[in-house]
Amino acid sequence: MKDETTLVQWLWAHSGLPERGPLCEAHPPISEMTGDQQVQALFEDAGVRLTRQWINQTAGRLGIPRRRQAKRVLSEEEKARRRQKGSARWRRWAERQKLAVA
Repeated sequence: MKDETTLVQWLWAHSGLPERGPLCEAHPPISEMTGDQQVQALFEDAGVRLTRQWINQTAGRLGIPRRRQAKRVLSEEEKARRRQKGSARWRRWAERQKLAVA
């Protein structure tokens, strides 16, 4: 495995932050790549296969922007529908438990 400074330099090169040094011309910033693309880019550049979890955690510690998905805001109707669906699921489960015991 490469030493950690090489991997950190790779992260900075793919950070999308030009003030932290030269950026990689071949790949977009980490915040624009999926996890699989990040792993593939690391393998292409550094010859190392590390997990996307390692990339995300290390990038977070270094303050590099990461790919985030915003939480979807649900309407009141959608919330009510999900509550009703969930309670119906629990009701069916409880009925199956009563039948199994009897």
